Amino acid sequence: MDNYHTYVNMEESVEWGYIVRSTTENSDGTSNYPYSEENLFNLAEELAPKPKAVRCLNDNFKLPRYGDVYHGLIEGEEILRLLTEAGEGGYLIQKLRKSQQAYMLCFMFNGKAHYYKLNYDSGEHFISNKRFKTVEELVADVLKTMHLELHREDYIRRLKTND
Repeated sequence: MDNYHTYVNMEESVEWGYIVRSTTENSDGTSNYPYSEENLFNLAEELAPKPKAVRCLNDNFKLPRYGDVYHGLIEGEEILRLLTEAGEGGYLIQKLRKSQQAYMLCFMFNGKAHYYKLNYDSGEHFISNKRFKTVEELVADVLKTMHLELHREDYIRRLKTND
């Protein structure tokens, strides 16, 4: 693995949206953890990078479910160039060489390109169990979750200071 790419096997990674784990429970079954996942996720929503679609200018590559963020088969160097130009939150979809009907979501976060196999079923996009109507919603959720994971301790300190 190099400094510019992150390859992830989704079966081994975190389920998006379930980053903060409960510590211990009170006798009534409620958590004694003072900073809920919802509070932390809301804070991350304000500060996380926003999705930036990297649009393909070639009309021959349009797929109805992905629109103009679908780039067909493109080389890794070109993906990295496009994502770097777009900056944090930049994303695109490419066709996987291995399979006729397989696609990959590529996006920029924390200065690195990240790649996930993108699934589509019954009008919903997903890379794990959590499903979204649009790719942009999926990317926004992934960016917020990754941002929260990276800055969780800072956010907890910030919430403690505001108490």
